[in-house]
Amino acid sequence: RVQALYAFNAQRNDEISFEKDDIIRVLSKTDPTWWRGHNIRTDAIGLFPSNHVQVLSKLSNDIGQKSSMDTSNTSFD
Repeated sequence: RVQALYAFNAQRNDEISFEKDDIIRVLSKTDPTWWRGHNIRTDAIGLFPSNHVQVLSKLSNDIGQKSSMDTSNTSFD
């Protein structure tokens, strides 16, 4: 997954628009400058410029998944 550093407005029908901080799931990196992805917020799929995003670390991905899991066993004392 990647996070948008800047907003981007699609110029063609095979591109996706996104806002700063949007999360995009990368589907393919067949070109070094244009990747294909799925914008989680808008549910759009298409090409986007790779220089407008930063790759989220595996650790931050794991933290995001853990925070959405059941926390009933968490102690707060």
